[in-house]
Amino acid sequence: MRIPKRWYIAVSAVAFIGGVLACGPDFPWQLLDDRNVTLRSTPANDFQDEMPAFLPKPADQLKPNEEYLLERHSYYDENWNGSLKAERAAEEERELKTEAEIASIRVMRSQDSDDKAYAAGAGLPEAVRLYTAGAVAYHGNAMTQAARRFEAVLALPADQRKSRATWAAFMLGRIHAAAGEEADAARYFTMTREFALQGAPDPLGLAVASYNEEAGMHYRLAEALLHDGVLPADQAEIFGRHMTVAGKLYGEAEARGSRWSFNSLVWVAGEVMAEPVRVEAAARDPFMQHLLVAYTLGRIPDASTERSDYYFDYFIDGHHPLDAASGKPNMILEPSVAVLVAVLEKHPASRQGWDGLGAIMYRAGRYDLAAKLVADSSTPMAAWLKAKLAIQKGDLAKAAEFYSQAVESFKSTKAGISDYNAVLLQGEQATLALARGEYLDALDKLYAQGDKYWGDIAYVAERILTTDELKQFVDTRGATVQSDHVVSDEDYYGITAGSRTELRDLLARRLVRDGRYNESLVYFHGSKESGFADPQVRDHVTAYAKALAIAEGKEDSLARAHAWYDAGVLAREWGMEMMGYESAPDYFSVQGYYAYGYGQEKTGGSFVTDDEKRRFSASTAKPDSRFHYRFLAVDDLRKAAALVPPRGQAYAAILCTAAGWMYHTQDQAPLGDELYKQYVAHGAIVDFATHFGNSCPDPDFTETAADVTDKAHAQTVAWIAARKAAGHPVNRLSFIQRIMGKIRRHMGLALLAVLGLMIVLAGAAAAGIWRWHSKPR
Repeated sequence: MRIPKRWYIAVSAVAFIGGVLACGPDFPWQLLDDRNVTLRSTPANDFQDEMPAFLPKPADQLKPNEEYLLERHSYYDENWNGSLKAERAAEEERELKTEAEIASIRVMRSQDSDDKAYAAGAGLPEAVRLYTAGAVAYHGNAMTQAARRFEAVLALPADQRKSRATWAAFMLGRIHAAAGEEADAARYFTMTREFALQGAPDPLGLAVASYNEEAGMHYRLAEALLHDGVLPADQAEIFGRHMTVAGKLYGEAEARGSRWSFNSLVWVAGEVMAEPVRVEAAARDPFMQHLLVAYTLGRIPDASTERSDYYFDYFIDGHHPLDAASGKPNMILEPSVAVLVAVLEKHPASRQGWDGLGAIMYRAGRYDLAAKLVADSSTPMAAWLKAKLAIQKGDLAKAAEFYSQAVESFKSTKAGISDYNAVLLQGEQATLALARGEYLDALDKLYAQGDKYWGDIAYVAERILTTDELKQFVDTRGATVQSDHVVSDEDYYGITAGSRTELRDLLARRLVRDGRYNESLVYFHGSKESGFADPQVRDHVTAYAKALAIAEGKEDSLARAHAWYDAGVLAREWGMEMMGYESAPDYFSVQGYYAYGYGQEKTGGSFVTDDEKRRFSASTAKPDSRFHYRFLAVDDLRKAAALVPPRGQAYAAILCTAAGWMYHTQDQAPLGDELYKQYVAHGAIVDFATHFGNSCPDPDFTETAADVTDKAHAQTVAWIAARKAAGHPVNRLSFIQRIMGKIRRHMGLALLAVLGLMIVLAGAAAAGIWRWHSKPR
């Protein structure tokens, strides 16, 4: 059995959390337990995954360095900010040549005006002296003086200003942006980037930061147009322009790796979608169209599925995604979304974003419009959406064609959908294959993703395919995993052992359950393969098969009883590794610690064929109980008990062991009690009867029926001797003992005699009654 490293961590955690159910292992993705959601849900990239489709691809190598900017955000503590200030100060001092210069700049920073600071910096390079004086003024909120000093830096000859050119231009941009002076701010932020591209030092990443700063200015200018959260119609065009520029600038920063810009893009999209008039003003630009579609798609509930736990009321006008009576989409789009759709239809500036618009229409249940929007598109997302539309019409064959197109399109372009969706796409393709009764194809597509869908792989391999079909698959296709998306051992959703070994091991256990012991051996993991609880599983299966062969053979009863006992012990101790189900009811996948997370306990619902249900039923565990092999082990011990003398030690020891197994199996104490009652009814008193089911001795299979009789007689003689030694009148008792002993030995004859006597007495009584009634009165 596999033992992922993270389970050791989970088990350790339980030791510190008494009485609390700990989280389970990292369960893999699973699609087959709710196929309606799997096959009908809307295909869509996450907002972050969709951004590369509409963000600009930078031609330059500008890099962010945003640690120095964190001090502007109040949620960082003072010590952290102080550390960043110290790092930035060290960066300012890096080019200074002498300790005197370093001491001089530190004195400058300590002054309370730019004039004093400038005077204290005599001897420093002029650009450093001017910039530091300007920084003192800036932090003292003397913006006019600060701007004058920074402008003086830029007025120096190119070779003198170079060390502080980006710094001074950036600060001038900030000053003008804070004052709402759009043109001047934009000019200086652009200058910041130009200086960096020309080779001016930019250790603080100010060129990338200038995109965010400039975007923030436009965002604030747009927000300033609102009156109590409402945008006046006559200000809509200006609002749209500012938000569009803000979005594009944030996009430039995001494309260069800025960590601040992602949330800013979300805010821009959210502010635009807050009112229909804002959408009308901003959604004509191709960039904004794509941004708003990506944002909206992630926030509209899915009318295409039966689930309602996805949806957010923000985009719904008081309607559940599905009509309760008909089960059909019943969604009224929130007005801003309706306006977005109308604008995109009227201004189709970017066909590339129409895949997302089609997905929005699909999600809203407007399938005809969705089909129209993606009819001429061949992107992976468009083909995926066409597959969903075919499923809505019940055309599973056409859906399979579109799924194949989507997969091939992604393989050729490596674009259009996220890596997450590339895996999901093939998982859905496998789900559809299963719904069409193409079981081997379904397993092949799932297996191509390694352990990503291990629960679904186990379901198909263990419960749907026949054993021979699975064996054929493993022999021909299960040697390797054919996929670009194979997960590593450390993958968050993966399992430590590779899927090749796992599938072979699953087949081996299934062969054991079918009684095909010799065939199973070559498929079990080897003794040197890591990640399994039983490295000697092949030896145990061999011993198990040998024991069963003897037990079912023609040996004497005691030898067969011993073999049944050995088989039962092997099944109990190593049953999980030899024959446990990967999922229900044993959950080999998680060592039996959990009864969920992999596969399915039942099948049904949408997209499940009658043949699949039949196959599922045929592969049900017998018995269909948790740890089913424990019940098989108990059956083996009951067969052993039936072959030994009931009054002997072996009988009691065998039933004691079997009862103990059930007492230690969840919810099976009643079966343990049943075994105890069987012992009480037929067995002899033994010294371990008081703790029956615990600390049971090994059975003595050398004890014959004659030995049991002789032992009982010897016990009686010893008892009589003890009574004599104590002065009790044992002659009469010994006579009674002999009579009772003979009665016990000849119980059948005694019963016949008693029955005959009762018949004679009944006849005599009947005759007497007849004569009494016949007597003349």
